[in-house]
Amino acid sequence: MTEEEKKSLKLAIEKKIVELKKLIIELKEDTKPQGLDSAIGRVRRMDYIRVLLKNS
Repeated sequence: MTEEEKKSLKLAIEKKIVELKKLIIELKEDTKPQGLDSAIGRVRRMDYIRVLLKNS
């Protein structure tokens, strides 16, 4: 392998690493549980309010 081939291979690997890091960051943002947790909390509060209204 020549030096030029090594350099181009190294650049290709570094470029792929950067792409994968970006994908990992996007995946982490897309799978944050906050939305689901807050939705479950809202449903529980709504159920609690319904029970209170029924019993009053």
